[in-house]
Amino acid sequence: KNGADWSAPWVATFYPPQDFSGLVINELHYHPLTAASVDGDLYEFIELYNGGATALRLDDLTFSRGITYKFPVGTTLAPGSYLVLASDYAQFQATYGVPPFAAYAGNLSNSGEAIELVDALGTVIDLVDYTDLAPWPVAADGAGPSLELTSPTLDNSLALNWKASTVNRGTPGAANSVLAVPTPPTVAISSPANA
Repeated sequence: KNGADWSAPWVATFYPPQDFSGLVINELHYHPLTAASVDGDLYEFIELYNGGATALRLDDLTFSRGITYKFPVGTTLAPGSYLVLASDYAQFQATYGVPPFAAYAGNLSNSGEAIELVDALGTVIDLVDYTDLAPWPVAADGAGPSLELTSPTLDNSLALNWKASTVNRGTPGAANSVLAVPTPPTVAISSPANA
């Protein structure tokens, strides 16, 4: 206030700090197998996974490259949970029997592109720059499988950490079909010697 004059209202949005290190792009179905007369883009989806120990508020997180989508205020993803965005809401629900969280604008490139998720301040949370060429799994390029991360704890920017799903059309909203199973350790007893 300056004398009898008031300034215009100031509006501020505060984002509490969160650990987004466990939030990963976990599955991409960028080139679904469809009949020649069907637009394969209608079957695309992206899956996020929260591998952290706490629920995450996704308010105003944005896919800024590849596709376009901004999460609405109040979006929460529980630990150990999945969230699926689809290119076509109705087609996804008809195909998988469950609705996606929402539909995004744009489409995933069949030849590969960068998919980037940023927070409300523009800080990159996750970035996957996939292609349809080896060493990326080529079976995910129009043969039916999706592209799945072998473990949500691995670096998803590396092609060697991705495989083509063993299930046609992938596993949106569920554990990936290619999850790496840890090899149990082997034990050799050298002492005492057998009698």
